[in-house]
Amino acid sequence: MIDYEFTIRRLEKELTHYRELQQIEASHLDAHDRSIAALQAIAERTERNIEAISGEVKEIATAVKALTSNVSMLVEALLRKPKNGHGQ
Repeated sequence: MIDYEFTIRRLEKELTHYRELQQIEASHLDAHDRSIAALQAIAERTERNIEAISGEVKEIATAVKALTSNVSMLVEALLRKPKNGHGQ
């Protein structure tokens, strides 16, 4: 005859073990989800930073272009200036 009490105790232990494993798995999934969320936040911040930097680079390029033009005009004006310094 089967010992029902033994079987019940064994099944209770297996159920306890199964629930412990579920808790461990859930905590691992929670940690994984938090890691994914953190990585997504970092990626979004990085994308915003890159967009901001890109805009700043465009502004710098525009400023450099204007400065280059101004320096060229200054050099041309200095080259046209009479060497004796008395005007024409």
